[in-house]
Amino acid sequence: MTTANLLPDPKDLDAWTAWADERLHQFDLSVRVLHQVAVAGQRKKDRTSPLSAPIMRGIDGWDGALVALREATGWGKDERGGLPRTVHPSGRFFVVVLTGAHPVGVFGATPQPKNGLRPMLRDLIDDHPTVVPLFDAANVPVDPNNYQEPELWLFLWCHHEGYLYSELCSPLRRDGDRITAYRDQIPLPPLPYDHDTTDAMITPDDGPDPSAGPVIDVQPR
Repeated sequence: MTTANLLPDPKDLDAWTAWADERLHQFDLSVRVLHQVAVAGQRKKDRTSPLSAPIMRGIDGWDGALVALREATGWGKDERGGLPRTVHPSGRFFVVVLTGAHPVGVFGATPQPKNGLRPMLRDLIDDHPTVVPLFDAANVPVDPNNYQEPELWLFLWCHHEGYLYSELCSPLRRDGDRITAYRDQIPLPPLPYDHDTTDAMITPDDGPDPSAGPVIDVQPR
């Protein structure tokens, strides 16, 4: 499910958006949809009551993004092992939404989930056998003898210095709680985020100064 597309110039946000949309097309996703997911997560995080326990901001943000992805796509749910998966109707792959730790959405970076890897994610990255579901994404009974686990993709997003950074990526290897290599990465253009007015729109002049961060023009992993 990977392609050898040349990377765009990070300074050209129009070209970056077109490149990402082309890459995302195979997943029936788009930059617009995934930006909406990141915005929904950050919005819900921002609206957490100041009277809530501190941990709730992170939980609310993650839940807001997860719900937004499922609402936008209409894909199936799989909650085995307590790991919420959003499963494409083809059954070929699923997406796990996680809050990321910056750098996320930066060419050449190896982004990490903010809170490490849960045991189920570790097993999936290590390609260990998982419990076979009773039904597939189309609610059809699964033949356990012919079952193949769908491909794991992560949607990572984070808020950093006035922008939402995000990417769709497929982890390949890990060392403990850290992902050390990715099979493929699709960084999305950074989205300017205003705590009161942001929607999922991006224009060529909206991006941060690429010289301010580690933007490196390299081939995808």
